[in-house]
Amino acid sequence: MASTTSTSSASNDNWTAADSTRLYRLESWSRGHFRAGANGNLLVQPTGQDDDSPLDLRQLVEEMRRRGVHTPILFRFDGILRASLAHLVTAFEHAREEYGYSAPYRPLYPIKVNQERLVVETLLDCGRSAGLGLEVGSKAELMAALSLLGAEETLLVCNGYKDMETMEMAMLSVDLGALPLIVVERAAEVPALLDCARRLGLRPHIGLRMRLTGCGAGRWKHSAGDRSKFGLTSAETVTAVRQLESAGYLDCLELLHFHIGSQITHIRSIKNALREGSRTLLDLRRMGAPIRYFDVGGGLGIDYAGTRTDGDSSRNYSTQEYANDVVYHVLEACREAGEEEPVILSESGRALTAHHSVLVTDVVGTSSSTPTTPPCLPLEAEPAIVEAMADTCERIGSLSLQESYHDLMELRERAGAMYELDQLSLVERARVDEFYWHGCHRIRQRLAETEAIPEELADLERYLADIFYLNLSFFQSIPDAWAIGQVFPIMPLQRLDERPRTQVILADLTCDSDGMLNHFVQQGTRNSLALHKPLDTEPYQVAFFLVGAYQEILGDLHNLFGDTNIVHVDQDHAGRPRLASILPEESVGQVLSYVEYDQAQLLARLRVRTEESISAGHLSPEGSAALLRRSERILRGSTYYQDTTNETSNTQPKPTNANSTGL
Repeated sequence: MASTTSTSSASNDNWTAADSTRLYRLESWSRGHFRAGANGNLLVQPTGQDDDSPLDLRQLVEEMRRRGVHTPILFRFDGILRASLAHLVTAFEHAREEYGYSAPYRPLYPIKVNQERLVVETLLDCGRSAGLGLEVGSKAELMAALSLLGAEETLLVCNGYKDMETMEMAMLSVDLGALPLIVVERAAEVPALLDCARRLGLRPHIGLRMRLTGCGAGRWKHSAGDRSKFGLTSAETVTAVRQLESAGYLDCLELLHFHIGSQITHIRSIKNALREGSRTLLDLRRMGAPIRYFDVGGGLGIDYAGTRTDGDSSRNYSTQEYANDVVYHVLEACREAGEEEPVILSESGRALTAHHSVLVTDVVGTSSSTPTTPPCLPLEAEPAIVEAMADTCERIGSLSLQESYHDLMELRERAGAMYELDQLSLVERARVDEFYWHGCHRIRQRLAETEAIPEELADLERYLADIFYLNLSFFQSIPDAWAIGQVFPIMPLQRLDERPRTQVILADLTCDSDGMLNHFVQQGTRNSLALHKPLDTEPYQVAFFLVGAYQEILGDLHNLFGDTNIVHVDQDHAGRPRLASILPEESVGQVLSYVEYDQAQLLARLRVRTEESISAGHLSPEGSAALLRRSERILRGSTYYQDTTNETSNTQPKPTNANSTGL
């Protein structure tokens, strides 16, 4: 694939793509799917580290622009989906082989993680050989899953609250090629399930969800424990077994399920859950239940931060260690009891989908507190506080940095009080601020030469960071970043062979103060992100990684920013990129319809208003026509920022093979 070389500055102090790899911790979170190319551009390796046909992401964005598809763009790489499934299945196969586990492992995809049809279809297609099944948790998800069933029998685990209609549809799905396992989540579901089975004359496949007594680890640790939302207590489990036995349906109880929580950060929690779950499995078999499936639920974490720790955005274990522990604990329990090993199921949706989606957008504006030139020396006519601030700046380095910072803060606070008392003019207060910011930046420069940084000054990097405004909505595209403080890897698409010299925090387009990010994945400080100063000659683009799990479906319409453009990218047999699908972004008119603004009525009301303005002499008929044409164009257009300054002609360039990517 041909690629565009990054534009680098003349002075590069030997910075290379390898330095950017270390700075953004690429090898720690990318699982080999992304790397910095020698040309300074970010490369995508769908099949992993050994991929000899990487895709140039910056060039992909350019190819989309030539097709009229502008940023923000969510790229979905189908090859990464396939590789993620293979990564999980291979880990369990290695564990089964190492420990001699005879029963199979079958992955389940919980479609709540990403219900997009093309995502589910891709996983089902590549997961046939591994016996991939689906997990659903609602009536709508059940219907979506049934529409995607193929000719082969598909395992279908039905969790969540279920009314009679849902239970009946799940049971009847046997006729459509499903093997439905209806999981009892609440004690009250047992009588309802039995009633449905009798009415339909069917022998259902039944599962029980146990409520673990121990909690998990991480943000969702309370998905388990005594006060968790779902699952049967030990007493309720015994009662349910007796109810099934009394009704003659105990032989239908085939599955035991537990869920310890999403994104489990510490392997010890998983080990504890497996011990408790394995013991319950054996006890249910002793009570006469022919349990053949053991569903260990979700929880397999993703190392978003690339730190391999038990922090909320990381995990202190590998996928292989997770698979080893699951297989080992179940096998040991069964061998000690002389019991047959069950089929192991896992609902590792985050691990299957997180890596495959990359959100790309442009920097559309910047804001900086860094003075372009030092402030002019104080004049005799200026207030004494301006001279005091200038003197404090001059003495930075001769006093401790902490003392200088205290002096700057005290003088600025005094200036603020004086301004409120009308003892300083706005121009004079601005002069105080000039010296204040100049002094703060001088202190930051000195801190770079200091080994022991006082705690009070540690946050100065974030405080003085530039703001880069991005063409997207965090609420729509990465809602977990603002809602729960989830950290996502972020880095530029270009100039990776050039040292990034600007520390920034990121802001979106919404008029909400929560639309900012100030926690990042990189070496050193994590309160600001190292990026390059945008150039006038090219757009500066950044990408958000590991956004394939939950983010699309949880996104909201804050400020009425809609879905972005979505592009599915695959590769042909020669490794060239192939556009499997382009899903256009939502228009302004579409988004307005979600909040009950009909486009035709909206335009009709605007026409009435323009006629009133014409009658009042505020608007000419020609002006009215132009305003309505503009309104129609806006309703058809993007909800995001569009730079139309260079669009002076509708004439399209003739197709050319120059820099062709084969798309």
